[in-house]
Amino acid sequence: MASASTLERSVREAMEAARQPRADQAAARLIGERLAAKARQVQLESVHFQREHKQRYTGKLRALIEGARAGGLRVE
Repeated sequence: MASASTLERSVREAMEAARQPRADQAAARLIGERLAAKARQVQLESVHFQREHKQRYTGKLRALIEGARAGGLRVE
């Protein structure tokens, strides 16, 4: 339904303009925001995130989810 990646031209350009690597938490947050925008275009308002057994809610994962929330997507 919706996808986002650091391989997208607009994301790469934004990260290069900010002089940030595409594999850090700032990139993950930007991807979350882009994903939320694309999800809203197809009328998705909420998503369910299921972590594997011991997967921690820190680092890039947390940045991705917080970016999606900042973009207006409800993450449960």
